[in-house]
Amino acid sequence: MDRDDRAFSLMDDAATISAIVRRTPAARLAEVAFADWTWLDLIGHVADTAELFAERVRRCIEESDPSFPDRDTDAWVRERRGSRDAAECAARIAAEHMRIVRLLDGPGAPERTGAHSTHGRVTAGWLADYQVRHSREHVRELQAAFPPG
Repeated sequence: MDRDDRAFSLMDDAATISAIVRRTPAARLAEVAFADWTWLDLIGHVADTAELFAERVRRCIEESDPSFPDRDTDAWVRERRGSRDAAECAARIAAEHMRIVRLLDGPGAPERTGAHSTHGRVTAGWLADYQVRHSREHVRELQAAFPPG
């Protein structure tokens, strides 16, 4: 994915989630989305992974060959359930997606590497693109559940 497409997608997803959060009552976000996750859990999950991947991108760029363990996202959601604020999650998504865009703007930044426990050798650009795909998947679910007006 090229730099502009990556940046547009990350910022578009952040704006879409922000709009959904602003126009949706908290009680509706607390409804079950699928399995035992609520819509707010899903938004929080996107915020958590945005933060996780922004940090991984940063580490690829600033460290020499960092390692990244896999993450149990279901456990992460359960740990944070009940302490989520939708507006705060939306703001975190925007901030972390912008952080990814800025981090990758330096010369050679997207090609810097690290080692992921599941995916093997990865680049900072690959990590950012993973977050793009992951975020987009969940934004589509949210858009289907919360269409505009």
